[in-house]
Amino acid sequence: TWTTSPLLTSLMMMTLLSLGGLPPLTGFLPKWLTLEELLTQNMTPLATTLAVATLLSLFFYMRLSYSLSMTIAPNPTKITSKWRLKTKTTTLLLSMTLPLSIMGLPLMPLMKP
Repeated sequence: TWTTSPLLTSLMMMTLLSLGGLPPLTGFLPKWLTLEELLTQNMTPLATTLAVATLLSLFFYMRLSYSLSMTIAPNPTKITSKWRLKTKTTTLLLSMTLPLSIMGLPLMPLMKP
């Protein structure tokens, strides 16, 4: 689980930041294309409103990822570092597939006509 694996914790944080729409991550792509199309159609007030709403959602996801990474889940056992144990295959599978979905922004030129 993400509470006992630092790799999954960092990937969860990157996923939340991708939802917030930070530029190197995949969540930035839909926001960029929407803003670009709104400005092309001369809908500047709506584009400005969308950009401000994006900043609010980014602030929310930043706070959520900060609290996720800085707080420790309740630990009923006496072992303080459970993450040093052998990881399960689901953890390895998630740690390989999440970066592929998060870092899809370099594929943007292939999507635009």
